[in-house]
Amino acid sequence: MRNIQEIDRELERARQKMERSRKLDVILQDLKEQSVRRRRAEEEARAVLEKEQGDVEELERMSLVSFLAKIQGDLESRKAEERREAGALLVARVNALKELIPFALEVKAFCPPLDSSSCDFVLYSEVPQASDLPLYQNHPEHQAVLPLIQKYLCDRRCCDIEG
Repeated sequence: MRNIQEIDRELERARQKMERSRKLDVILQDLKEQSVRRRRAEEEARAVLEKEQGDVEELERMSLVSFLAKIQGDLESRKAEERREAGALLVARVNALKELIPFALEVKAFCPPLDSSSCDFVLYSEVPQASDLPLYQNHPEHQAVLPLIQKYLCDRRCCDIEG
C-alpha cells in the first residue's frame, strides 16, 4: 500500500500538470485570438492589394496620352468650377453697385447668360442720361469691380446706347 507521502507527491504532480494545462489553455486561447486578428489583417491587406493591382492594371491599359487627357479633364473640370464660383461672386459684387452708386437706375449682372450667348458674363447698367455715363464708369465702386472682372474674364466688350 502506498503511504501518504507518495500520495502527496502524486497529488503535487497532478496539481502541477493541471497548472501547466491551465497555462497552456490560456496560451492556446491567446494564439487563437492572434490568429483571428492576423486573418482579418490579412484579408484587409489582400483587399488593399487587389485594389492597388486593379489601379496598376488600369494605368497599364491606359496610354500616356489618355492618362494626360484624364488629368487635363480633371483640371478643366476644376477650372470650370472655379469660373462658376468666380462668376457667382462677380454677380453679387456687381449687383450691389446699384445700392452703392446713387444715380445708377439699374445695375445687373448675369453669369452665365443663356447657352445661346457668345459670352460668359453680362453687366447691364442704366443711368438717367448719357452725361452720367462717365460718372458711373469712374465711380470708385465701379472701378473697384473692374480688376475682378479683368482677372476672371478673358474678354470684355462694352456697348453704350441712348434710348
